[in-house]
Amino acid sequence: MQSGEPQEHGAQALYEYIIDHVLCAAMKGEARVIDDVSRFGRSLRFEQGSFYFTLPDLYEFAVARGAHAHGAIDYRSFLRLLYHQPTNTVLRQRGCSVEVVQSNPQHALSVYRLVLCNSE
Repeated sequence: MQSGEPQEHGAQALYEYIIDHVLCAAMKGEARVIDDVSRFGRSLRFEQGSFYFTLPDLYEFAVARGAHAHGAIDYRSFLRLLYHQPTNTVLRQRGCSVEVVQSNPQHALSVYRLVLCNSE
């Protein structure tokens, strides 16, 4: 492989899949995502209009839903991707944002939630 371009393309495709087909679909309350989350379990859950998750479970959920068809990357690359992209800016443009609900020194144990943005 001469450059990182194929992996970078795969990473970007996976990022867009997670934004559009996981997070935004969860925000919209799409029945298929709700059913998939219910079957998947772990930290993923819907509660009082919000979608809760840990990053390792979000990654595993996306992989289980076929995200690797859009770009195969490992968990560490997934984290770099999330942290080096304007994720909340992108999500706010779509009417939602991610907040930390329960911070943990072991980032894998931190709990996040996807919430609708106020339309003020």
